[in-house]
Amino acid sequence: MDEKKKIRYALFIFILSGLSVYLGNLGLEKAFSLGNSWYEAGAYILLAGFGLALFGIYVPFRMVSKWGLPHAFWPKNKNPLHVIFFLALWFVLMNYDNLTIIRMNGLSWNAFFEHVSQTLMIQVVYYPLFAMLLFPAFRKRYGLWWSLFINGVLFTVYHTLFPALFPEIVHSYAAGYLFITFIAYMLLYIWSESLILVMLVHLMSNALLLASKGVIYNSEASPIIIPLILAIGTLAGMIYGAYRQKGTPIKDPDFWISINLKD
Repeated sequence: MDEKKKIRYALFIFILSGLSVYLGNLGLEKAFSLGNSWYEAGAYILLAGFGLALFGIYVPFRMVSKWGLPHAFWPKNKNPLHVIFFLALWFVLMNYDNLTIIRMNGLSWNAFFEHVSQTLMIQVVYYPLFAMLLFPAFRKRYGLWWSLFINGVLFTVYHTLFPALFPEIVHSYAAGYLFITFIAYMLLYIWSESLILVMLVHLMSNALLLASKGVIYNSEASPIIIPLILAIGTLAGMIYGAYRQKGTPIKDPDFWISINLKD
């Protein structure tokens, strides 16, 4: 299949995911206003089952494997300890102020865990849908910087599709911040060669940022079990993928940033 068809198919999956997520959110708004539990269950099936689990996670994994798009779950050409140290340093430097604010506000561990689990609902598709599928499909044809720009726009648009669950994100977060954040983490990914490590840093950093701004989500937004299943399933798929990639050379060396950290 040529690059144009891959891009069209990838965009079609993005549209299906986004449409399912948005319609599910509209259904939740209706269910919350009516207090109808059956309506709410149907909306969650559309949002989490189709929008996130099917079109946001499972289908991207399958298409990436079928097309052989470049992706990496664990560093091969770099020392994993160097990568872990650098990402840990990045995490501390980027979140020092956020951690200080949260500590001063006295947020309990139970409340923070519930908050983190809820933020996974919107964040869990970032890497299967964008980093594994859309970005490599575009980069093959348009190169690094245009692919980052196009996918940064798509990433920003995707955040507007959760009005029922995350109204603060829809209305308060500047598009420019989301756009720059996407580019930063994508550059970290193609340097580190590790979806697993960058995903964990990204998910936790976003949760800390929201908490530091006083935006705390709880299980009233959605049952904790839904985002946890999605996140654990995605992480398990990546760990299995890392095991399958073990001992094989990394695909498309030119896809990755080759700056190494020396002792």
